[in-house]
Amino acid sequence: KKGRFFSASKKKKVHFAPIEVRPFTYAYDYSCDKDVHYGKDNIAVMNKERFKEASKLRRQRNIKLPSRQERENAAKGKACDDADIAKRTSDL
Repeated sequence: KKGRFFSASKKKKVHFAPIEVRPFTYAYDYSCDKDVHYGKDNIAVMNKERFKEASKLRRQRNIKLPSRQERENAAKGKACDDADIAKRTSDL
């Protein structure tokens, strides 16, 4: 009785529910839109506050970030491929 559940002789049928589907409609009060969603100006203010709080926390926790000049100098001195690595080791 192999293939008892999946018989090739039976035609597959699609059954549709006899219930009529009605979309749900609701009255949305657009006058409250500014209270619900953030505007560009609100997001800009929150972003500035986030950076202020982050710098305050870094000071409290004594976390020091490298300056831009230090980051650029580190990137210049970094060995990128095998030739640079071999050159740097031969200079020692």
